[in-house]
Amino acid sequence: MVEISVITPVFRTDHLEQALRSLAAQSFGAWEWVLVPVAGVELPETVTQSKRVRTVDHPETPGEANLARLAGAESAEGRIVTFLEDGEALAPGALELIVAALDENGSDVVYTDFALFPIAGEPVPNYNAEYGWVTGTIDFEGETLRSVEAFEPIPSALCHASYAPRHGLSMTKETYIELGGHDRALGNAATFGFVCAAFVSGKRFQRIPEVAVFTRFETYVRRDAYLEKIISDTYTMPIVHEWSRQNELAMLDLGAAHNPAPGFVSVDLQDAIINCDLRFGLPLPDDSVGAIRASDFLEHMNTCPDSSCTHGADGKSPRCVVGIMNEFYRVLAPGGWLITHTPSTDGRGAFQDPTHVSYWNPNSFWYYTRSDQARFLRGVTCRFQMARLWQGFPSAWHEENNLVYVDADLVALKGQAQPGICEI
Repeated sequence: MVEISVITPVFRTDHLEQALRSLAAQSFGAWEWVLVPVAGVELPETVTQSKRVRTVDHPETPGEANLARLAGAESAEGRIVTFLEDGEALAPGALELIVAALDENGSDVVYTDFALFPIAGEPVPNYNAEYGWVTGTIDFEGETLRSVEAFEPIPSALCHASYAPRHGLSMTKETYIELGGHDRALGNAATFGFVCAAFVSGKRFQRIPEVAVFTRFETYVRRDAYLEKIISDTYTMPIVHEWSRQNELAMLDLGAAHNPAPGFVSVDLQDAIINCDLRFGLPLPDDSVGAIRASDFLEHMNTCPDSSCTHGADGKSPRCVVGIMNEFYRVLAPGGWLITHTPSTDGRGAFQDPTHVSYWNPNSFWYYTRSDQARFLRGVTCRFQMARLWQGFPSAWHEENNLVYVDADLVALKGQAQPGICEI
């Protein structure tokens, strides 16, 4: 009886025999390999003669990898489907790990660490440590490959195509069909789009922290940066929301007694869910918050009166904006997001309102995200990564009145493996 179906759209055949050897060596034996040739590819008899290999011909799949994946999954006899590219192979225990993770841990979608074959005898130069990658070496069939640890399913990884899960991606057939499979309209960005949509739908992801897939750099398709950005912009905030929900982390909307954003808990001086004066701290434990929304808020928090300011660190005097940033950091969970929307000094809005007492522009966030500036600010204890930063006019009315806003999304750095460059 087949338990797991390995789905492979086939554009090239030169590595299929190696993939078949790796399947034959699996410690979990209840598998089938479903090959979906595209663009008129002829499969070698050395592969198709295996009784464990099935070929799916689909009239709509020529040249279309996403339709091929869907066709292969729809025809799968196993209750679990996993996707293997035509230049990849599996570690001997890969399928056993995948089945166990799905059956024993309550996860809906799992993925694995991976390793890359060398190029012309040299290690693949990508996946550098400065972008958060942890690498090593592993041997397979007489070659030394560069191993790479995938990131945990945190928002910073899930919402960026460079860091999102892709290797060893596995789930039940029912889950894959329920989610609609890979979206043909997304082309080469379809796997990224699938991951984002699956997570936002409530599916629980799990990283298997072992190398299960051996891949080749030439199997990587040409990326579509335009579509990847659209997908990222569409899903980033919903992913933050869903991650917070799955991990039972609060989401706070500051100064929002009367109009909190959907899914957020209002925090204000009065008439809110949480009534408090932020200058004296948030009544929440450490690491208990997934997201903080500060829209039209930071400019109302006092700046330091002078360079001797202790930012309210004694717990008795009111916090300045630096102390409040430290407090945000305290309550945010590792990987939690601070989402800010603030009038910029590059327009009139920062100065025109008499209630504004601190002033912000893109450079203002350097003191919380860059060591080069933070080292000059005594008493700053927070460490954030700048996830997204942009500046502009929220509407035509804002542009007409020269009301520029700076939007900065910061991620709390608290020891987690963090994708992307961290400067503090």
